[in-house]
Amino acid sequence: MSRPFNATSFTQGLLRWARRNLREFPWREEGRSIEPLGLQNRRARALKAIASKWDELPTAMDRLVDLDRVGPYVASATLCLALGQRLATVDRNVRRIYRRLLGKDWPTSVAAQMEFATLMVPRRDPGKFNMALLDFGALVCKKVPLCHRCFASEYCEYFSARGRPGRSATGRPGGQARPRRRETRHDV
Repeated sequence: MSRPFNATSFTQGLLRWARRNLREFPWREEGRSIEPLGLQNRRARALKAIASKWDELPTAMDRLVDLDRVGPYVASATLCLALGQRLATVDRNVRRIYRRLLGKDWPTSVAAQMEFATLMVPRRDPGKFNMALLDFGALVCKKVPLCHRCFASEYCEYFSARGRPGRSATGRPGGQARPRRRETRHDV
């Protein structure tokens, strides 16, 4: 049985993990360039067009989501990363992390999930926390998780229910999927 989830411990552990493992992307550098996204990308073109029409970035969530092709995720990520607002950037990977950590205590409604995720964001450097959470979902708590690399396994409901120390939740070292069995064809 795992220990109860501890938000402070998770936040501190995530930020410690990020100091060693945060991925480097050009748009995470000073200046926030979108060039690496490629202008052929429809969303990148739309964001560039929006940026060229505004003298000043809207600082309210409801004003940003009113813009064409900007939903809650892009709006919260923009306000958090560009302006340091304490907002959660919640995608499928972040939901998976919290669902695994909390198990049956993870809320089912999207509004309650957003409320929980927002409460998890620290007041100090919310952008770093959100980037760390996104990278953690991409590198450790992914679809086939690497539970043996997770700092939060001691209070993770998913690990407690399915994992063993030194193994992933799949029960195989390193989170590897079971090898496919090859079919032997017998041509007659």
